[in-house]
Amino acid sequence: MANPLLGEYKIDLNGLSYDLKLSMSVIASYEDELNSDFMADAYAGIQAMVEAAQCKDQPAKYASILCRAVSRNKAAMLVYLAAKESNSQVELGEIHEAFLVDHALDDARFHPAIFTTLALFAIQGKKPKKKDNSKAG
Repeated sequence: MANPLLGEYKIDLNGLSYDLKLSMSVIASYEDELNSDFMADAYAGIQAMVEAAQCKDQPAKYASILCRAVSRNKAAMLVYLAAKESNSQVELGEIHEAFLVDHALDDARFHPAIFTTLALFAIQGKKPKKKDNSKAG
């Protein structure tokens, strides 16, 4: 079981489960590999998620907003580096492939959503809570 206090997070992609470990070394490696500022990328992803939420009923516009902010390469690199902390056998190519195969626009498997969720987790240190819509008012 993933322990958020230790920077651990678990995701499922393309039928495989990945135990991720986010740490400062993962963030430093991300920045080195991509020559990109993690925090700037994180906040760009968060801002895009907020903007895209306004047009969720327009799939092409929704995807365009998110993909302009977070490339598949950036999302794959973050997942790969965090997964490699727990499993040295993980390969970057398998993460890219999983994003291509398992990329539903309207759920948490879309690569910008995964990146942004991990970025929020890195910033906040825990999974964002989902709203409970089951309560009758």
